[in-house]
Amino acid sequence: PLVTSHVLTSVNFDPRLFRELRPKDKRTLAEKYQEAAWCLAPLLGLSSQELLTILKERNSLTSLRRRIIPEEAAQLQDLVKEHKLTGIVFNEEVVRAYPNQQLAAHLLGYVGWREKPVPGAIAGPNISRQVSGPGIRGVAGIESRFDGFLEGKEGEATLLQDAGRKPYQRFDLPPTSGATVWLTIDATLQRKTGLLLEQTVRQHRARGGSVVIMDPWTGRILALANAPTFDPGRMDRSIKDQSAYVNQAISAPY
Repeated sequence: PLVTSHVLTSVNFDPRLFRELRPKDKRTLAEKYQEAAWCLAPLLGLSSQELLTILKERNSLTSLRRRIIPEEAAQLQDLVKEHKLTGIVFNEEVVRAYPNQQLAAHLLGYVGWREKPVPGAIAGPNISRQVSGPGIRGVAGIESRFDGFLEGKEGEATLLQDAGRKPYQRFDLPPTSGATVWLTIDATLQRKTGLLLEQTVRQHRARGGSVVIMDPWTGRILALANAPTFDPGRMDRSIKDQSAYVNQAISAPY
């Protein structure tokens, strides 16, 4: 595949939930702070003192670490459950991956972040709903054109609350995966085209170049390459020239 999606986990600190000590919990809040800092800090990439400062001083939802691989996320979740660290919450985050890096970058396009609903928005006097989903949107290329097919459907969590606004039952509607889009691109031909174009541009010291290869009998596009190009998976650091993001093959005048 030219593009895939991976689900990674983010760890957040909810101070309101953390500081609500349950009746069966014999610890003081200070002891809970110390226990959380001691057992979680190594896996969060923080020192115990750094994490302790965050837990004591932050008064709003705070990200502790983003995009953790499943193995590390499982370790953290086990520790949180074992030590009963309410207020350390986990959210799944969908990340797009481009395993072939620059291959067909202008065709595939890239993604950005879409606005998320406010967590815990009240849907009724005793019901709280929180919508969660991919959180990404197509910005250019195929990612943008077929965004509605690729994104899938967001999940939804419904919480039943008592009169004190404390949840006592939860119902989850999981997110559903998006569709697969098949392209007419020949990956081998696309790779060779990109390499030859890059060599030719460099040889002639040109500012850029474009190649389109089409099947004359069907009109199918077999390869489309531009130089300069970019890596959709490293948008913030793959190039310095912003013009490399433009698909010159279809937008530049001849």
